[in-house]
Amino acid sequence: MLKTSQGTPVLVRRDRRARQIKLYITAKHEVKLTLPWYVPLSAGKAIIKAKEMWLAEALAKTPKILSAPEIKNHKIAALGRLSALAGEYARKYGVVFKNIRIGDQATRWGSCSRRGTLSFNWRLILTPENIRRYVVIHEICHLREMNHSSRFWRLVAEECPEYQECRKWLRKNKENLT
Repeated sequence: MLKTSQGTPVLVRRDRRARQIKLYITAKHEVKLTLPWYVPLSAGKAIIKAKEMWLAEALAKTPKILSAPEIKNHKIAALGRLSALAGEYARKYGVVFKNIRIGDQATRWGSCSRRGTLSFNWRLILTPENIRRYVVIHEICHLREMNHSSRFWRLVAEECPEYQECRKWLRKNKENLT
């Protein structure tokens, strides 16, 4: 294992199939260096030294990994806040949901089953209030329209006229939240 001049550990891996040197940061905030089998370790050290500034900036931008207790606290907070919002908007739209689940979905912010279960990603608690409201409104509207037709989007726009900006925000910031 190597280290940057700032003390960041760099995991080094030799790969017989690699054709070039690869320096990258994993989702777990680890710095890895892959070297082809024929490249000397000194070349890897030189790459790390040349890319010090890039590494520091990239590590600063990489979201912090949360501990299990932190995630549990966020899930509890999400359940409370999203349940309250769902109840508020269900009354406004005149619909009923049966259950709310808070999960760790990889690709979805929320979903609505035909049986009336609303599922939300716990990471919504890390988003601004207007974004949480949009996602809850979106799923509540599915209790009336189980599709993404123009009627569905009109229902969403009744309570969230800025829904398109919210969707853009989610697309733009999803990497920082997952």
